Amino acid sequence: MPRPLPSPLAALVLAAAVGAGCASGGEGPQGDDDSNSPPRGAFAVHFFDVGTADATLVVSPTGETLLVDLGVPQVVVERVEASAEEVVRRIEEITGERRVDAFLLTHFHSDHAGTIEGGAPTGGLPYAVDVLGLEVGAFLDRGSVPVSDSGTQARHLSWLLGREHVVVDGPGSHWIDLGPEVRADVLAAAGGSGLQGEEGEIEENNYSLAVRITYGDLEISLCGDLPGDYTARDHALDYQDVETGLAPLMGTVEVLKPNHHGSQSSSNVTWLQALSPQVAVFALGPNEYGYPHEVTWDRVVAATAARGGRAYRTRDDAFVPVDGEVVVLSDDGVAYTVNGDAYEAHSDEAEAGLAPVLPGVSDESTDAACSDGRDGDGDCYCDCDDWSCALSPAVTVCDGPAASYCGYAQGPWCDGVREGID
Repeated sequence: MPRPLPSPLAALVLAAAVGAGCASGGEGPQGDDDSNSPPRGAFAVHFFDVGTADATLVVSPTGETLLVDLGVPQVVVERVEASAEEVVRRIEEITGERRVDAFLLTHFHSDHAGTIEGGAPTGGLPYAVDVLGLEVGAFLDRGSVPVSDSGTQARHLSWLLGREHVVVDGPGSHWIDLGPEVRADVLAAAGGSGLQGEEGEIEENNYSLAVRITYGDLEISLCGDLPGDYTARDHALDYQDVETGLAPLMGTVEVLKPNHHGSQSSSNVTWLQALSPQVAVFALGPNEYGYPHEVTWDRVVAATAARGGRAYRTRDDAFVPVDGEVVVLSDDGVAYTVNGDAYEAHSDEAEAGLAPVLPGVSDESTDAACSDGRDGDGDCYCDCDDWSCALSPAVTVCDGPAASYCGYAQGPWCDGVREGID
């Protein structure tokens, strides 16, 4: 069971039990259908429909609440405040209060943390708190160490001054108390260990907090934008593979939120084989990067299908609802539903006997073409620093069909890197 937060934080974070009464919801745009609201005493996870941004609410059977991220979409189709307004509205409908016991920020990017301009909140979490009146018992994040390459860190921490701020500086189950039946494990803080580069220059996504939520046999992976590949930019490391080292710690889960919105730098084969997810939930909408990338989408769809499940997505890249808000509900930690679709969680013993979800496939096999200096694995990165190639100085040429589905104009960048390394 999770250990309670150290005093006096326990009293602050758990100052009030949150009622989980029935409320309105539904697929796509929220209507009068209450099928997506948890009955009293149910465990629920709501993946809110806020475009290509993250906002996930966990509600325990005993009423404790955790909000993981609340950002501004990468491409704002409506007003910048819309994501905060939608999330606050849904929290109040679901819990009966405009309050959460704890907020956990996976990392300091605006599509997870929100925006502050000139010291004033303009979107996401700060707007929800200061303008819309969302009460938060405690704010959890990695704090000021390591220093980020993103200015969001300094702005967010300055905004937190005077509020109940908890610095998550290592792994453990003691950071978040979701009651006696639900366990929240922080498995990696600030990317764990082994990141290469100077503090302040390492790409912020590498520092994402990795969290596993467990209710009975039902396990859920929430890891922000954690990467699973090595990439280079400006002749230096950009993303680094954190997924591969973390995969054995995370273990098998029922529900996976694919890291980094389905970027080709995440959800690598090792990660998917280890987690063996039955269900995946992509929080998506219009974005400038082409998420989800085809190669990642196909991997995740194949992995979930192998366990008799499927991948869900909130919206498509034209901002048209697909599955809308995605809600996981369970009364007993074994049987669960996802937007009404029925599933059954496996015990640890049963999970140990599961067949590989991607049989005959590994990161080594898909990246074997690295050695010939070409993008043979089709991941659309031009550096060939895939994890199995372990920072090889070889540089690939991004040509052929791989370039056609990538969200970047790769050619000139590839040429520049090739000239700088070869």
